[in-house]
Amino acid sequence: MKISSALFIFALIILILIATFKFPDSFVEVESSQALQSFSEKHWLGTDSLGRDYFWRLVLALRTSFLIAFGSTFVSFFIGVGLGSWSAWSKTDSSYTLNRFFDVIQGLPSFLFLAVMMQFYISKSTLVSTIALALFCGFFHWPQLARLTRSQIFKTMQEPFVEAAISLGATPYHIFRRHLWPSVYGIWLTWFCFQIPAEIMFESTLSFLGFGIQPPQTSLGLLIQEGWKYLDDQPIFLFAPALLSFLVVISFRMLLSNLRKDFDEQKIMV
Repeated sequence: MKISSALFIFALIILILIATFKFPDSFVEVESSQALQSFSEKHWLGTDSLGRDYFWRLVLALRTSFLIAFGSTFVSFFIGVGLGSWSAWSKTDSSYTLNRFFDVIQGLPSFLFLAVMMQFYISKSTLVSTIALALFCGFFHWPQLARLTRSQIFKTMQEPFVEAAISLGATPYHIFRRHLWPSVYGIWLTWFCFQIPAEIMFESTLSFLGFGIQPPQTSLGLLIQEGWKYLDDQPIFLFAPALLSFLVVISFRMLLSNLRKDFDEQKIMV
């Protein structure tokens, strides 16, 4: 199952690379004479209402969703690990302040804030709006990781080998790199198992409701939104992006969950 998930994701990445170099502007090129064609050897999934090849437009939509999901996940990772580590290490009032800051960020209605903030970037280029959405999502989705990191590091700091390293004068960076962060690897991998698929679904929902990626750009959520209009005549326009979203989310969760199991088994053997 792990191999099949990895092969599926690898095949999607290859398709994204092919689409990026072969059809860099295919989501804006309009051929009205080719509109709403059915399946053919030239157009595997037909063409949309503006004559654009739907298969490659679907691949380019997946590229946008991937970029946003991975970008926001890594932004959340670095913020969460940094602040979580600092909060666990600090024994002053700053630790209490950071914990309250976690509460404030986690309590904010992230979807509402993102919907409002993205209004300033809707008319921008594909790259600008993609980067903006990734950064905004990453900023709002790190508190859970920060709390998990802080809890595990604080627990590990009570171990004798950490106290010995501190008493011997080891630098904080050395202690984190050799003793504290390795104890959180499993938690980080579990978080990645759920965060990447969650970001894909979050972006799809945001774009589906009209607050994310906008035409002529494309994403999975935007294609699902457009597919509703042609549900009677061209149901493939709805079911293709919806099914692809489902398969991508399931594949990522299965692959990363299996990687987590392998990590735990190796840790037990060591």
